[in-house]
Amino acid sequence: SGVKIVVLVPGPVDTNFLSYGASNRPDIQKFMPMLKPGGVARVGFEGYLTNQTVITPGFLNSFYRGAVKILPHKLMMRSLDVILRRLFEN
Repeated sequence: SGVKIVVLVPGPVDTNFLSYGASNRPDIQKFMPMLKPGGVARVGFEGYLTNQTVITPGFLNSFYRGAVKILPHKLMMRSLDVILRRLFEN
């Protein structure tokens, strides 16, 4: 008791973690905008304080999170395939 669980689902965050991927690809960034770490932390903390269970910073990230729930699985997998292939192709 007294334990509070919060899920923070920020999508891509502008850190060194993606230094070779989406952060250097403007064509990918228009579909997956990079969020600033400070903004993600602020939204996450505010969500925690207001007792949110799942927190998704950013309009597009919230949109994608909702789309996953309503779009057919095959369509989502095809879209992810295209995005990931572009992201990691040499």
